[in-house]
Amino acid sequence: MLLVHKMHGVDELSSMAYEMVRLIETAIVPILTVDVEGRITGWNVKVAELTGLSVENVMGKSLVQDLVYKESEETVANLLYRALRCTIRSHTEFWVVLTGWRVGRGVNMRSG
Repeated sequence: MLLVHKMHGVDELSSMAYEMVRLIETAIVPILTVDVEGRITGWNVKVAELTGLSVENVMGKSLVQDLVYKESEETVANLLYRALRCTIRSHTEFWVVLTGWRVGRGVNMRSG
């Protein structure tokens, strides 16, 4: 009985994770995710549309070192540092790179 209960919990968690991924992928706003080292782990359709960079081209790359302009590296590195510690409280802007062009700016990250 305990095994069945645990399996049901895993199924619920898996279902919630699937729904979360689906929500991110189909959102009408740009959403990207990074791991604790700042590497891209998620890149939804809208951010791909805005940057022109496909998910295949960005997955595993460093957000700071590979995708933002040099003048924004410090800002984004600080943003990620604060995000990992849940201390972000305001809007932060930065530029991303697309074949040498400034393609967009802005991120609004808030912690709980």
